Amino acid sequence: MTFVLTAGLLIGFFTHSLTTPPRISDDFTTLSLDDMRSEILSELDFAVELAEEAGIYECCVDPPCRICFVEEGSCDCIEKLANAEDICEECKDRLAGS
Repeated sequence: MTFVLTAGLLIGFFTHSLTTPPRISDDFTTLSLDDMRSEILSELDFAVELAEEAGIYECCVDPPCRICFVEEGSCDCIEKLANAEDICEECKDRLAGS
């Protein structure tokens, strides 16, 4: 019985950890600028991942660009690239560098 209870708690914890979005620190204002930047980028990457899962983020680079999410909330650079249309600056820079 103890094993079943412990296993259930562990499964519940890991499931919750994987499905609960990260959160900006309760006291974000006390972080260093480097730590603030890291936390913001982590949150942004999580939002982009959700947008990909929702089917509104179709980027042409991997990992996906961030600028389209910040500016538009979605990305269709892969479609634009396929149609020889202009893509975002982040994607242009990353594709030129590869």
